[in-house]
Amino acid sequence: MAKALMLIITIVCIAYIVYNFFKDKPVINIFFALIIQSILLFLIRFFWIKQSLSKSFLSSFDLFTITVVVIYLIYKLSKRRKKEDK
Repeated sequence: MAKALMLIITIVCIAYIVYNFFKDKPVINIFFALIIQSILLFLIRFFWIKQSLSKSFLSSFDLFTITVVVIYLIYKLSKRRKKEDK
């Protein structure tokens, strides 16, 4: 049941990403979809399947998602600092 739910979450996320590409929505929606999907997969793996914390984290958050989130946070923080300086 848990694997089926994870598959459904992944399919819905991919469909949402494709929808955003076709409707020319902001790119940030795609990043939020990836983050939400990764968090949901992590919670299912850690609490329902009872995988270890490190294994469920590494399985849920791939390197690309972690990199994108860090880059986005750095961008937002630098933008906020520039705004405060003016």
